[in-house]
Amino acid sequence: MVKICLGNLNFLVGETWNPTKLGYQLKMVRERIGKGLVEKGVLKHDRKLFAIFEQSVLIPRSPLIQRELSNKVRSLLLSPLDKALSSIHYADYPEQTPFLRLRFLLLALATYSAEILDNIIDETFQESAMSRAECLLSDLSVFPPPLKLVGLLGISQENHAVFLPYFELISAIAFALKNL
Repeated sequence: MVKICLGNLNFLVGETWNPTKLGYQLKMVRERIGKGLVEKGVLKHDRKLFAIFEQSVLIPRSPLIQRELSNKVRSLLLSPLDKALSSIHYADYPEQTPFLRLRFLLLALATYSAEILDNIIDETFQESAMSRAECLLSDLSVFPPPLKLVGLLGISQENHAVFLPYFELISAIAFALKNL
């Protein structure tokens, strides 16, 4: 195990990251995330026949979850960003609202990076959604992120220092995704 420290954010990884093999390593991360989602009951394994070979795919256990996530990504990429982010909030724990907004923003960017936006968004709106996702990806790939984006996430000036280690890690990942 290699221990990595980014400011106050400590985490362990099982391997070192090689920039020349980033595509392969991100594929392995995607597989581990998929395995975790299967264990939590969000996804399930299925076998699909593609041309002459059979491949294992992960599909949502409930179509309701897929519809809900698709609607959230669609609203985040097609409606005005301030309106889309302000509609996302925790009623019970308002201090967790910026984390939830950031999570949905990263979900939208993950769908863009995985090139599955065409499955979620109609052809007529794909170009505007792609350009919004590219703009958000370039905004998040800069450290520190633009203050306008930080404000839209609901992060106050007092809490800005708490989020800096997270933004540092997110900007590194966004920069790698942007340059793939």
